[in-house]
Amino acid sequence: MNKLKTAIRNAEVDGLSDSIIRNFKADEKAQTDSFLKSALEELETLSAQITTAILQDKTLSTLDSADSVRDEAVKTLGTVLAAYAVFPIASKKRTFCASQSNLR
Repeated sequence: MNKLKTAIRNAEVDGLSDSIIRNFKADEKAQTDSFLKSALEELETLSAQITTAILQDKTLSTLDSADSVRDEAVKTLGTVLAAYAVFPIASKKRTFCASQSNLR
């Protein structure tokens, strides 16, 4: 059996641990060994934690992208509103100033 490389990705470790757990559960003879059983129970717990961490990382990454899109939209809106403040048509400028006072 080859040793696990230290420069392995988290998803690869998770996949490997899931595979080991699946193989252990399929082998009835191995399940009778008390040491293996306790070791695999611990591995199963750790594997579940790795899976959860990977999924949370993906979620945070998605939220960061959504935050960037939102920030860009807010920045664009601010630019448009600043343009209305210096708009040469008085009625448009009054509408903008009225909306600004309603926001405060």
